[in-house]
Amino acid sequence: MPTEATSAALLVAALLAAAAALAATHLERPGAADDCAAAGASVRMQLEELREELARRQQQVEHWRALEASSASLVTASERSHAACREAHEDAARQLEAALGQRTLPARSDGCEVCPLPPPPPPPPPPLVGTGRKRWPIMLAGVAKEVVEPPAAGAAQPSGADDVMLTAVVRPPEGGRAGVAGCVDEEQRYERLELPLHQAGSVLGLDAAPLAIGSMRAGERAAFFVAAGGGCPGPLGLELHLHAVAEVEDLSSDGGRSVLKRVLSPGKGRETPARGATLTVRLGSPSLANASLVPAAAAALGGDAVGRDGALSVGIDDGRVVGDALRLALHSMRRGELARVSLSQEQAALEPLLAPSRGGGGPVQAQVELISFRHQARDAAPSAASAAAAAAPPADPLAGAASLKEEGNSLFSAGRTKEACAAYSRALGMAAGGGGGGGDASRALTLALRNNLAGCELKADRPADALSHADEALLLSPGAAKPLYRRAQALLALGRVGEAAAAAERAAAANPASADVARLQASIAERGPA
Repeated sequence: MPTEATSAALLVAALLAAAAALAATHLERPGAADDCAAAGASVRMQLEELREELARRQQQVEHWRALEASSASLVTASERSHAACREAHEDAARQLEAALGQRTLPARSDGCEVCPLPPPPPPPPPPLVGTGRKRWPIMLAGVAKEVVEPPAAGAAQPSGADDVMLTAVVRPPEGGRAGVAGCVDEEQRYERLELPLHQAGSVLGLDAAPLAIGSMRAGERAAFFVAAGGGCPGPLGLELHLHAVAEVEDLSSDGGRSVLKRVLSPGKGRETPARGATLTVRLGSPSLANASLVPAAAAALGGDAVGRDGALSVGIDDGRVVGDALRLALHSMRRGELARVSLSQEQAALEPLLAPSRGGGGPVQAQVELISFRHQARDAAPSAASAAAAAAPPADPLAGAASLKEEGNSLFSAGRTKEACAAYSRALGMAAGGGGGGGDASRALTLALRNNLAGCELKADRPADALSHADEALLLSPGAAKPLYRRAQALLALGRVGEAAAAAERAAAANPASADVARLQASIAERGPA
């Protein structure tokens, strides 16, 4: 036991020597001061852990030494008791011999049954109490992270343009210098701050804040040491409690966050408006002095377009009311959905209802509620003009849907599952309202999109939605191998093992050469019966 304590002490000394050697070797490298600051903070944390470990081992050594002494005392007492027992037995035998005239002693067993048994051994030592730290620091790019309170399993992790709600404490380094750029002079506290992830750096005054927050999950508490530049004497301390994460979808074509959508209340069903659809919507903008956009819409369309409840009836392609940015958002919405759409100043300038009243340099927010919609090609009696248009080749909507499908494929291959699912959904809405009716091209595109959506929802850990898409695909092509395979995957993820086995067996019959189906059947067999 003393050897382990000595080894821990030697490890501390070795770690100090290694840190000194590293500092001497790399001190002249550009940017070495910032890296050394973060590394020094990590080394200090590790040294503190080692000192605590050394103290715990010394405590354990002392405990076992006391236990060893107690055991030796117990052995001595037991030997004395056994010797006294033997003497008493021999005295009784001599007295019996004298009384009966016998010359032989009675047989004696190895044990002394009339003697009291020795006391039981002491209980095992109590568990040693640690300091509450559960793991070594996690090293990020220029940031050392220590998890204080882990999140629940499966908690949401922010990424991209997601909104976060957090409590943050920024602590100055030891010996902070007033007036030094990038160096905090006093503790700064932010209570239940709600902001986009990508803006956390400017709000908290730390460029590394988005990296730190992006490494967390909802409900997690963590402490960070962040390397500070300039003349700051040491790393900054950052304590974060991530309360909640809200998913925000980037609808801009270039991924530049110029059109962002956050769902406030989810809609119903899966269908989204396609080109040419007529919408019933409510529009408002908390960014503007007049939160209602109804007066501007009524001026553009006429009073008949506005209902008593403030709902607006408008075509999704009507450029008098709907610009490109809002049209992107509406194409991604479902019936009954309420969403907040955030537009950059450049995009807001192109919106007929937002441009006259926009102000400031920040994003302009519009609140959109899609009450209902209908597709003219399916839900309304066609006029002579629409009949003539239907007779012309309706290639444009299907071409747009096919283009969105390819975009979704690229996003899915790049691991951007959320954006891929959104692209597939928009493509499905366009294909459904593209005027192709039940034509072969439209049917094949819809089938492919249903299969892709099933795979995308499985990747996003939404097996119930994946099952729904797989069933819709089977309605279009009964007995096809791919939707049967997706259906089996979804059923297995839902724990419905028997149904999954039946679907996988049908998929294998439809495509006996599929290695994916064979692997799925093996996984189902490992799970056993439901």
